[in-house]
Amino acid sequence: GALWAVASTSVIRYDLTAGTWSTAATGVISSGFGNQTTNDDAGNIWSYSSESSLLEYNISAGTTTYHTLTPALTGSEPRIVFDSCDGLLYLTDYSTLPFYSYDPVSGTQKKLTSLPASTVFQDGFCSDRSGHIYAVTNSSTMYQYTISTDTWAAMPSGGVTGSSTSACGVGADGYLYATDPSASSTMYRIQLN
Repeated sequence: GALWAVASTSVIRYDLTAGTWSTAATGVISSGFGNQTTNDDAGNIWSYSSESSLLEYNISAGTTTYHTLTPALTGSEPRIVFDSCDGLLYLTDYSTLPFYSYDPVSGTQKKLTSLPASTVFQDGFCSDRSGHIYAVTNSSTMYQYTISTDTWAAMPSGGVTGSSTSACGVGADGYLYATDPSASSTMYRIQLN
């Protein structure tokens, strides 16, 4: 019944029924520019404190924990998504090549296979929470990452050309939605297998 975000030094909550914003926590240390927020299945909100640290906010306890990343990310707009199948977070950064998984239980960070053809990640980075990650790139092709095989494949229908304004998300209807308003007014709706 709510949307959550980390903004500046606060964790904020939007109540969908009441249509109102509230502040759940203050004094958090966040990266502040273009960082992405996700949630896991255990009631935690995840974002970035910096390029070298994750921020975990537990909704029910109202507590904040910071997790060190080794190595640190190297860009300026960190991206983060969660997958329910393996319970891992997936991390990258805008206009970079490295791609990692992060185990919130053990604190283990693992480097994964980079995008094909030296393409780099853009801001459009999302998960279906069912074993796949989707990435808008600096080419005209979007890619799907299959977690179980550590492989990337080009989306059959291409997709959006990416930049720092690209975005994507997977709907409950089984479609991937992607757009980049700075490149086009088109919203792509791609059927997932």
